[in-house]
Amino acid sequence: MPSSPPIVAEHLTLAYGERVIMNDLSFQVEAGSVFIVMGPSGCGKSTLLRHLIGLQKPSSGMYRLFGEDYWSQPPEEQTQLMKRVGILYQRCGLWSSMTIAQNIALPLQQYTSLPQKEIDALCEYKLSLVGLGGYGNYYPSELSGGMQKRAGLARAMALDPEVLFFDEPSSGLDPVSANRLDELMLQLQQSLNSTLVVVTHDLDSIFTIGTTAIYLDTATKSITAQGNPHELLRTTEDPALREFLSRGGRR
Repeated sequence: MPSSPPIVAEHLTLAYGERVIMNDLSFQVEAGSVFIVMGPSGCGKSTLLRHLIGLQKPSSGMYRLFGEDYWSQPPEEQTQLMKRVGILYQRCGLWSSMTIAQNIALPLQQYTSLPQKEIDALCEYKLSLVGLGGYGNYYPSELSGGMQKRAGLARAMALDPEVLFFDEPSSGLDPVSANRLDELMLQLQQSLNSTLVVVTHDLDSIFTIGTTAIYLDTATKSITAQGNPHELLRTTEDPALREFLSRGGRR
């Protein structure tokens, strides 16, 4: 029997006060998929992400996380739901005053009763998953940009989340590091059977890792396309979407 979608959005309106960013967004993220939120800069991708990770309440509509109406839950239940997700922020979100291992240990210390010895072992295991075994005692400033992203991913996986959110993961990386991060994300998704939600405008990432995607259109302030990125490029008759997906001569 297929798994129920971990994320379902129904008629969401995203706004800052009276200023509507996106209107009437409806979509669902299937378990085990790599779901891409794409669109040009300023379209509202990061704003949507803020709503999906519980930082901002929609002006209207319903957001279901793991089958629960998230915003109707009391704060303690919202916290329990958010324990089941991990987040890699655009700038990694690592505490600069802590070592990489201490960064990964923080959610384990806060949300579990594991003894420190087991936490230390888990930190090293998470680092090994992202190719950073042995780097636990380094500080973020001592790592390259690509290594910082991987360290942030190890921290995002600390509590074994069912869903991983990524905010522009390739931002600030050179093409080789960005490609390696894409490969790592796919490896982890397949080996851990997790669900990935990736906010990006990077075409290489969109076409390399995306199972399905939604396109946020700035003109209509709505989703104007949903589907596999390759299929969307092949079949779309929307000039804005075609221009977005065919940048760099891609056809």
